[in-house]
Amino acid sequence: MGSGGTPLYKPNARRDEATKGLHPLLRPEKLAWACTSPIRITNHRKKLVALDIPVPEALRSTKGLTKQEKRRILQARENMAAFGDYLSEKKEQLERDLARKVTKNMEEMYEIRQKLPEMREVAATSPDPDPVQLATLDGPREGDPRKDADPLPGDHTVEYEILPSFVEFSEDLSPTCWALIGPAGGGKSVAAIMKLLAHCSLHKDGARYVIIRNTYRMLYDTTMPTFFQWVPRELGKWDSSNEKFVLGGKYEFLFRSCERPEDIDKFKGLEITGYFLNEGMEIKEDIKNILDQRIGRYPMEEYRDDDGIKRRRGTSKTLSIIDSNPPDMEHWLYERFVRNPLKDHRLVLQPPYENAHNLPVGYYDKMRDRYRDAPDLINRYIEGKWGSVYRGKAVYPEFDSRVHVASEPLKFTPGLPLFCGLDFGLTPACVWTQVRKNGTWVVLSEMWADNVAADEFGDAIVRYTQTFFLGASEILWYGDPSGFKKSETDAKSVGDILAKKGIGLIPGAITVTARLEAVRRRLRLRSGLLVSPTCSRLIDGFSGSYCYKEISTTTIQGMKIYSDKPDKNKYSHIHDALQYVATGLFTLEDRRREDAMLEKIVYQPISSRVGW
Repeated sequence: MGSGGTPLYKPNARRDEATKGLHPLLRPEKLAWACTSPIRITNHRKKLVALDIPVPEALRSTKGLTKQEKRRILQARENMAAFGDYLSEKKEQLERDLARKVTKNMEEMYEIRQKLPEMREVAATSPDPDPVQLATLDGPREGDPRKDADPLPGDHTVEYEILPSFVEFSEDLSPTCWALIGPAGGGKSVAAIMKLLAHCSLHKDGARYVIIRNTYRMLYDTTMPTFFQWVPRELGKWDSSNEKFVLGGKYEFLFRSCERPEDIDKFKGLEITGYFLNEGMEIKEDIKNILDQRIGRYPMEEYRDDDGIKRRRGTSKTLSIIDSNPPDMEHWLYERFVRNPLKDHRLVLQPPYENAHNLPVGYYDKMRDRYRDAPDLINRYIEGKWGSVYRGKAVYPEFDSRVHVASEPLKFTPGLPLFCGLDFGLTPACVWTQVRKNGTWVVLSEMWADNVAADEFGDAIVRYTQTFFLGASEILWYGDPSGFKKSETDAKSVGDILAKKGIGLIPGAITVTARLEAVRRRLRLRSGLLVSPTCSRLIDGFSGSYCYKEISTTTIQGMKIYSDKPDKNKYSHIHDALQYVATGLFTLEDRRREDAMLEKIVYQPISSRVGW
């Protein structure tokens, strides 16, 4: 009954005829009258169609009905949506239950097959053996299609060739953090898996290792297939609900991903023997920091203290492995293993083509052909050299590290002018450059900082300049034109702050197009630009990290859509500083011949010259 005493359901010949033959739960008298308040129409018809439930004709249209009937129809639609949701949840629950039952049955079947040798021996030595039982235990009979199937392996033998680069890594079982860095297809992941298996021999009572990939999809598509290619699932027990593989009943391998920020929390409670970071350049440093706290927590070892009391503590026989293609020189891998290597951290830098005999014929030749216009990809994926990771469309496709990066650190030439570029903000950057007598513009050094004020950064660059660049005939500073804008708080500009430190700023070009073109002209010249290999952030930016960001996943005539200005990231500030020098320093007398040769360099008039 409704609030006014009116029956919620009244017979209606047209409606009853339209709904005749429906599922009982979809009859109007079952559906439409559960609530009395008007409810917004929900998009439930797709759910009913997906469940193969026909939508009543009377519920598809409200044309020609009274207001009360329309209200009831709306109520019926809402109830149908709720019923569709219920059926969907029930269907998903049944699928989950079925998957669990199938997994349980498979595990029980495997345990039975593991016991077959013992059962066969008992049956054969019994006083009155049953020939039918013996035949069943011995497997399929003649004529059975399963007769020729591969038997379930017991003791599994792996034929693995240790590559020369990985010999020391494979044989050394000391508690060391290893980084395997090399070209694509180098066999790094397989070497890591073999090392994990060898490390199990140090723990007779069991061990636990976690294997991590950056995304869940990559974990299942690449990492796990590689692992189970060398360690068949039949040799152990796979727990799909916990993504855990148990080998020999006591050696556990956990498979995890770390694609979301909150994923770091799932590693905080782990008690593990070691870990393997697959493709470490795609994994955040925070993950490694957490794992370093968790290794050695399992298994527990007994010992006696100085008083002879028996105690327990975590194992000291730990293992940490990271494999990766070479990332950029700003990556934490380069910092921890090359620039400032940590204690007990060891690097294996694999040479190119070492594993070519295990790859398809012409593997690297085809890759080199595909990357012929991207020399830095060739350096990273074929030559195995540290390089930049592309994050969009490179701003400077003209850049070639083989041409524009010096083979050894460049030295300052006393007696020549020193040209410096500055970019401001909370991420300031500075470059020191010179123009040699042959016309080559050389970048000698770089400096950058994060969350540092202009006053503090100015002190740092003054000290650096006085320390390493004494003897310059003059020192010219080019900077961001916005640095001359007065602050609203103290009416001072960055230029005013730096001027007190002896730095007289010359404004560079404002427009991005003019700044980029000034640098591109130098790149197009045969000996126009040479960068010292110590300028890692500048080089990484040239190589592709300073880029146009992709702004749409859609394409126009097969081409991706990118922003029209370079992305503001940690590489953009050092490049802005370089561009200010380029726009303020060079003027070509004949632009029509700029791609052929540099005929003459003209230094623009300087209104402020400061030196020490």
